[in-house]
Order: sequence, then C-alpha cells, then structure tokens
Amino acid sequence: MDGYNIMDSSEIKPLDTQSFPIKKHWIEAALREVRSNPSIFSKSNLSEFRKKFLAGANQNTAAKNWLLRSELIEGAGKNIKLSDLGECIFREDPHVNSALSWWLFHIHLCVNTAFPYSSLFLSFDVDGNWMLINEVKESLLLEAKQLGLDLADKTINTYFSGVDASFRPGQMLYLLALIERRKSKQEGSSTWMIRRTNVKPNRELIVYTALLLHRRYFRGQSTVGTPDLLKRGFGKMLGMRDTDLRDQLSEMRYDKKCSSMIEYTRKQDLDNIHFRVQGSSPLQNLREYCYKTGAIKWK
Repeated sequence: MDGYNIMDSSEIKPLDTQSFPIKKHWIEAALREVRSNPSIFSKSNLSEFRKKFLAGANQNTAAKNWLLRSELIEGAGKNIKLSDLGECIFREDPHVNSALSWWLFHIHLCVNTAFPYSSLFLSFDVDGNWMLINEVKESLLLEAKQLGLDLADKTINTYFSGVDASFRPGQMLYLLALIERRKSKQEGSSTWMIRRTNVKPNRELIVYTALLLHRRYFRGQSTVGTPDLLKRGFGKMLGMRDTDLRDQLSEMRYDKKCSSMIEYTRKQDLDNIHFRVQGSSPLQNLREYCYKTGAIKWK
C-alpha cells in the first residue's frame, strides 16, 4: 500500500455503507423512483422506501450513500434527483445489466475518493500481495489517520464491510474481476484473503476515466502530465499497471473516437495527455456512444 496524492482530507468523501453491499435492485429502484419522488430517501417517506427498495432504515442510509458517492443521484433531503449519469443509465440500461453501467459506477466512486471504497483501488497495487481482510482493514485505518479523517476505527471497519461484501461472488461488482478472493491457507483459518487483479479495460473506459479525473482535478488545463494523472490513481482504479496504461494510451491515435477526445504524447522521459475536449459534455457523449455501440462487454 503506497497511497495516492490526496492534498487534504477535504477531498475525501466518506462512503457510509452501514456494512451493506450495493445491491442491483437499489440502483434499479432509484433510477425509477427518484424521478417521480424526490423525497423517497427522507424519513417521512420511509414506508414508501421500504416497499420500493425492499429495505429498512439502515439500508436507506446505505443505499443513499452508495448512490450519492457514485454520482447516480444528487441533491439532499427531499430534493434528490437523478444526475446526468443517472439519467443516462435510466435511458440506456434501466435494469442495470450492462458491464458499462457497473464500470461507470466503479470509476465515479474512485474519482470521487469515496473512502474506503476508493482506497481499496487507489492505495493497493495491481497484482500485489494477497492480504487478509484484517490486514486490509489495518491499512485503511492507518491511511485514515495519515489523512486526518475524523472517523472512528469502528466506523471505518463498518464502512469497509459493505465494500468488501460488494466484491463477493454473486454481486455485480464482483463480475468486473477487479478483486480476487480466496480462503487463507493458514491451518484452521476460515479467513478470506483478497488482492487486486490486473485487467484489460476497453480504451473507451481509459478515456472516460481521464476525462473524469481532468474534470475534477485539472479543470482548465488543456494538457496534463501523465504522472500527475497516475498520482490520482488513473491506472490503479482501472486495474492496470502504469506501463500497460501507457501502452494503451500510445495506441489511442489509431482509434477515431478516442483520439478525437485525447491525444497522448511521449518524448524521452516526458509524457502528457492533451485534452481536445473538456467538461461534462464529452463524458455524456462518450457514455452514450458506448451504450449505442455496445463497446463495453462482460469479460
């Protein structure tokens, strides 16, 4: 665990999972219900929430936080609405079956530094060592202290329990193959171990991640050094080694769609990404393109 470049704790957005994993049905229900009932998550609407989300009060908090941190919804109190991302998924994939929808969910959580979800992907190396779940928790507690997060150890462990449960067999995020699991080989142990895996995401996902990082951290800069993006977890959140990511960026010039959005240049030890387009519009455009072409498939 080598950390990533967070300037201060204000950049961290804690993800209160209440120990619950994200559930496909919660996203389906939110996409459907929020459009007609902006107060669906309010306490006064708990009865309606129970019926639509098939969940209780604690799960209300968990569902709302998963959806807010992934930017599928926005707002507060009785004024919740679908974000541009949420509206797009509602139009293109209302039952949330597409690999693209789950990649978008994952990438937005990472770029938004939704702790501890984001730390699992930004602070741990791809193809790193196997770690006991307790070792992962200890690392997260240490990171929280280093960042000065005002979160109790018990709270962090609770938050992480929901993240860990989201990457178990049977869960949609597990199908992204970003996390590998196995039982500990220690005699008499029934403890699970996990490690980051090396995956090969589509070029469109690489471009989308670059655009999203640019919008959050480098708005207004037409050209950004690749090392600066890597410090923000560019490759790690996609399950890629830095060398593999650079190789893919070098090939972008042969892809008409991708090269219309970013240009990668490398001279000796210096490499940069030039953003031909900036802001939210190219993100919307790329999402719609990927849904229309079916470019992102389950592996």
